[in-house]
This record gives sequence, structure tokens and C-alpha cells, in this order.
Amino acid sequence: MVIFMYGTQEKENRFLVTGRRSIVLTKLCVALLLLVCAAMMLAGPWITRAFNEWIRRGGRCIVPGSAGNPLATSFPAVLVIGYLCGTTAIVMLLCMLRFLRRLERGEVFTEANVTELRRIGWCCGAGALLGLILGVFIYILFLIVAGAAGFMMLIVRIVKNAFEQALRMKDELDYTV
Repeated sequence: MVIFMYGTQEKENRFLVTGRRSIVLTKLCVALLLLVCAAMMLAGPWITRAFNEWIRRGGRCIVPGSAGNPLATSFPAVLVIGYLCGTTAIVMLLCMLRFLRRLERGEVFTEANVTELRRIGWCCGAGALLGLILGVFIYILFLIVAGAAGFMMLIVRIVKNAFEQALRMKDELDYTV
């Protein structure tokens, strides 16, 4: 029996080490994405200019009838929407970092985590809306981004609801004891 318990303890320790490594790896990926996002926002005018030039030269998958659509090649419109997308992404990534820091400290089912998940879900929803606008008026392939962001919003909302329910159950258990 002692050997069995020892083996179980060893597995639990291995899981904790793997869990910590996973959180650290995820935090590194989120930090890297933050840097990429910031760099793209700094390079926004150049990226937008290159995108608009590509559209003017006959880029593929443009919304039908966009040749007469001034919004499709409007530098300010595309730049503003790009900055809105970038700002939304940065806010979401910062929320993810705060959420991961709490998980790392062992704070799982807390009101703060539920709030962060709610914010992440709203950011995904905003990304879906911006992608929809871009897909309908500027470049049709952005509809794929809109669909992916909308789907992610649903997944995050489900996880948020599960965390909210677990928090309520934890509070009830705390009051019972």
C-alpha cells in the first residue's frame, strides 16, 4: 500500500511541475504575441499602405463590387479599424496574462478570474465584429477571422460560466464549513 501511495504522490508532483511549465510556456507565448501586436501597431501605417496598394493592384478575394467602394482602399478607414483590432488584441492579451498569473499563484475559482474571462470573451466578440466589418466592406477573407473570433468568444463564455458556477459552489462549501 505504501508503494502505491508513493507512486501516486510522484505522479501528482510530476503533474504540478508539468502544470507550472505549461503556465510559464503560455505566459511566454502571450508575452511574445503582445510584442508582435505592439510592433504591428507601430508599423500600422506601413502595413496599411502595403495592404491598400495590394488591393488597388487587384488583390484577390475582394468583396464583390469593391472596386467602386471607397472604403476598400481608404487609408484612414483601414488604419483606424486596424488600430481598433490591435487595441482589442492587446487588452485581451493583458487580461490573459493577469489570469495566468493568478492561476500560477493557485488562485483558480475567484471573482477576479471570472471578470478576466468575461473581458477576454468581450474582446473576442469585438474582434469578431471588427472582422465582420472588414470582411463585408474591405476584404472577404476577414470573414474567416470574424468566424474564428466569434467561435472563440463562445468557448471563452462557456469556460467563464463554468468558472462562475464553480465559484458559487466553492462559496457555498465555504459557508457550510
